[in-house]
Amino acid sequence: MTQFADVFDSIDAKGNREDLTDMIYRISPTETPFVTMVAGRESAEAIEHEWQVDALAAAAVNAVLEGDQIATTTALVSTGRNANGQQIMRKTLSVSGTQEVVRHAGRASELAYQIAKAGEELKRDMEVGFSQKTQHIVRTATVIGQASGYENWVGFHNTGQGVGLETVSRGTSGLNATPVPFGFFATDGSTAGTGKTPSTTAVAVDGTQRPLTEALLKGVIQMVWTNGGKADVILAGPKNKQNISAFSGNATRFINADEKELIAGIDWYTSDFGRHKIVPSRFNRDRTVGVLTSELWAVAYLRPYMTVKLAKVADAENRMLLTEATLVCRNLSGNGAVADLTTT
Repeated sequence: MTQFADVFDSIDAKGNREDLTDMIYRISPTETPFVTMVAGRESAEAIEHEWQVDALAAAAVNAVLEGDQIATTTALVSTGRNANGQQIMRKTLSVSGTQEVVRHAGRASELAYQIAKAGEELKRDMEVGFSQKTQHIVRTATVIGQASGYENWVGFHNTGQGVGLETVSRGTSGLNATPVPFGFFATDGSTAGTGKTPSTTAVAVDGTQRPLTEALLKGVIQMVWTNGGKADVILAGPKNKQNISAFSGNATRFINADEKELIAGIDWYTSDFGRHKIVPSRFNRDRTVGVLTSELWAVAYLRPYMTVKLAKVADAENRMLLTEATLVCRNLSGNGAVADLTTT
């Protein structure tokens, strides 16, 4: 087929308007499952945020003589003190005066659009930092402070305050994070008056990977419950979310005949110790499945999310989005994980 020589077509034309859809499509996910799961929001007043933990004495048969005239006292155990460092997180942006006033597709204001986009990015950055085994780094004049992520908190127990069963199942050579003192505080949580166990400045050591099994998950759920926790969230990456859906407890696949739908995944897992929501996460390390009690976590804000107008430089508007926050594990023994899992 050929075109007539004198045909004036759209390729030759210079005055045709563009056909640009008035929408912007983003593929990047905005879900932050770990931070969303966290039950508490707290205010902080210092760059090292501290909190106390305690536990009841072990239950025992308690019987005394009728009319006993001698009441002996029992040595009391001090509360434990934990800490995590505040972490400054920010996004900065600059939009020229011209770009702000020209006609846009998909947004009325370039500046407003970029601020909203940066806000979503900042929330995802917090999710990554808090839902992995990020190292706690104590800030100095020359060192950037950083908060410890949840993988370093699970499996570690305060001395004297809630020591119980190990709550992390690890592969060969895997190790829990080791508590390291900072400043002038001692690390013996059982010593009355002065003891404090700070958050870890070391990180958990990854071990030999192995497949996730239902027995491994049930074992950790049981240990968390025995220690007093009530795990209500199981946080898993994509590979092990699918592995959980393949557990024998979900062997019967339900079919919705009207909708021609085969239900192959599970969103809840009911164990002998409660009902647990299975939450998939793109930011949790896929090699670790968290067994978490949501009420035992909080985010403590020294400075909540804010947008700061920076000094105008030449012909541009400058903004900074900022927050300063840390992760609080209200009690370590009530949370656990199945670690060192295969991801392929």
